[in-house]
Parts: sequence; structure tokens; C-alpha cells
Amino acid sequence: MPADVAAMAGCLAAAERIFFVSRRNLAATRRHLLHALPNATVVHNPLRWQPADATPWPAADVPRLATVSRLDFGKGIQILLHALAELRGEAWSLRIHGQGEHEPALRAAVAHLGLAERVEFAGYVPSLREIWARGQMLCSPAIDDGVPMTIPEAMLCGRPVLATCVGGAEDWIEPGRTGFLVPAPTVPLLAAGLREAFAVHGRWPEMGLAAAAAASQRYRADDYRQLIS
Repeated sequence: MPADVAAMAGCLAAAERIFFVSRRNLAATRRHLLHALPNATVVHNPLRWQPADATPWPAADVPRLATVSRLDFGKGIQILLHALAELRGEAWSLRIHGQGEHEPALRAAVAHLGLAERVEFAGYVPSLREIWARGQMLCSPAIDDGVPMTIPEAMLCGRPVLATCVGGAEDWIEPGRTGFLVPAPTVPLLAAGLREAFAVHGRWPEMGLAAAAAASQRYRADDYRQLIS
């Protein structure tokens, strides 16, 4: 309702400072409220990543994919599964890390699509080192998100990322150099992005090194202090 939009714009404009976790989220808010919000700042969420989490590249002939997130609809894992089912002629494996209410539906999708031999449910794994000791590329097929913190965490661990253009993914990923961006969370677009990634599987270690360097340069570990300063 126009009155609600005006009220929200007035409230945010009156705030001393407003914080967003990605440029896309800030731009979307400005667009919806028709307000410049000059008091807005983009900050980085603190990550659980530590330098000791970096692991050597896990060599394998088959692309090893991983998702790391809550298992709920907004994370888009169900779309990823259907996209992978389109690539039956390709060799790949997927480990799904996380827990959530959507797990039964995801398991049903894996069975329905005949992917049980390629997809593993790993549950919640607290150690990034353990996740990336096996995984070669993070898949972040989110439908709606701010900044999936798993994106910079995977990059800092030396892994390229394939992600949908949701939230702050574009802030972190340079297509073709540190990962792959999918324009929208749809099955055809995700399948196309995966084909592009699989075609250059031999370059993934190089892309992982570039991802780690780019994320290290960008990540501001103490950015949260702006919230309390």
C-alpha cells in the first residue's frame, strides 16, 4: 500500500544509519521506496571462516559439488537437483550439507529423479575444513537471500562458486575467474550454468586460488563494529 511504503521510507530516512549486507539489497530497497537513503551503508557479515580452514585442493576426475545451507525452500536446492537431472550424461557428485524442514522433500526429489547414487545428504557439518576437504565447488542456487555467507567462506577456502544472482552474490563472484553466476534461479538457467562450469572443470583449482585471493582482498572481518560504533 502507498501509505505503508511512505511510512517505511520515512522511518528509514529518519534513522541515523541503516545497514545492508549487499549492494543489491540496498538498491532494491531504494527502488521500492523511491528514496535515495543517503544514510545507508553496506557491511559484511562476520564469517566463521578461519585461515586454518583452508585445505589442499581435493583432486578428482568427477566434479565434486557441495551445497552448504539450511534445508529450506528459499535456498533453491530443489531447483539445483532438477537442473542436475538435466545433465545425466555428465559425471558429477553432490554433497548436501545442512539440516532443515525441507529435507524430506529434497530426499523425495532425489529418489524421484533417480539421483540417489550421485547425491549424499551429509547433515550439519560445523567444520569448513571438513566440508572443503572433499568439495571442489560451492553451488548456491538461492531463490531469495541476503548474502549467503557460505559464498565468501567457500572462496576463502580456495573453492570457486556457482551462484544465482540473488542478494550479494554479484558482490563477490567474478564470472569465469572466481566462479559462475546464473541470472535467475530457474532449472534451465542453472543447467546452463552447470554445463559451463563442467566444461572448464580442469580450471577449477586455478579459479579456487583466484577466489581465495579476491575474497581475502574484499572481506572486512571487523566490519560489524560499524553497528556498535
